Amino acid sequence: MLLIVAIAGATGCNGGGSAGSGPGVTATPAQMAITYYGTLRRCAAGTRCDAPPLPATRCPAASRCVSPAKGAVLVRCPGPARFGVHCYALPPSHTRSARHGPWVILQQRDLSCFPARGGYADPAAACRALGDYLRRSHDRGARMCMCPLELWQSLATGTFRGRRVALDMAPCATCGMGHAAVADRVLLTPALSS
Repeated sequence: MLLIVAIAGATGCNGGGSAGSGPGVTATPAQMAITYYGTLRRCAAGTRCDAPPLPATRCPAASRCVSPAKGAVLVRCPGPARFGVHCYALPPSHTRSARHGPWVILQQRDLSCFPARGGYADPAAACRALGDYLRRSHDRGARMCMCPLELWQSLATGTFRGRRVALDMAPCATCGMGHAAVADRVLLTPALSS
């Protein structure tokens, strides 16, 4: 029994050692906002398209809402409301589309680690994926990839294990990082209905 407790204390709560793990030592908190493309929403026919196609809302008191761009409007996400999941509407002018083009709906998920909580079905798994992705992002292999067009850059920003972090979470960012990094990115950027 003592052996199991000693091993669990040595590995930390996310399965990897950290400076903040161990008996009597508080783990360094992590506060991240992961922002990425959600969907497109067209304006209603016959409208001027100067207001977001979804109702505007306020940031919930227990959440951290980080505006991704000047002019972005915090809106109610399509589908059911979930703790730690926010959406922003960007007008067509932000994406260089026609004045009456679609609004880009960005999704933003809060993630806190130590303890794990946020806008994910399994916040502890999301924390492990973020730690793994961060580690892998420093050790990229050869890079020759065909990348899809992105309407908005996918980013994870905040503090992780005591350091300021800004990670590119785009599909092309995983080029040369291997299948595990792709799996981490997919887990951290689920579709709007997830």
